[in-house]
Amino acid sequence: MADVQARVRTALRARLVASGARDLADQGLFDDVDALFKAALANDHPGALLLPHLLPDDWQPDLALRLSSHRGGLTARLLVGIKRRVLLPLTRWLFEFTLDNFRRQHRLNLALMACLQTFAVEHARLTREVSELRAAADAREPERKPEPKHDRAQP
Repeated sequence: MADVQARVRTALRARLVASGARDLADQGLFDDVDALFKAALANDHPGALLLPHLLPDDWQPDLALRLSSHRGGLTARLLVGIKRRVLLPLTRWLFEFTLDNFRRQHRLNLALMACLQTFAVEHARLTREVSELRAAADAREPERKPEPKHDRAQP
């Protein structure tokens, strides 16, 4: 089984490189990127993502189909009834088609948010590590005296 997976991954990498992803020609880099994406996609539950909580409340489309009328009384009931009996069956295929597309787009949005969050966490971790390394290097480095500037005499 591992042999089959290795062949599939090699073929995938070859297709990606042939399509223009030259950075992925390095097997080690490809493996690192693949592992990072897999880790991100394993954590795409909406409750585990920070970005949806930071976005405005209406970032998701409302997928429920509600038929209503701004009129009141018998006229409103009559118009809503006509919409349900005549217009809804005529447009149901369009609604179901777009509903599937909205659901697919929602899953893709969650996956992209998970990837973005993983990259943000990795970036923050690396930034912190670089700052700590710089601070440690500065602490080890002896106090340097600024070199005097030599002014050349103007003739």
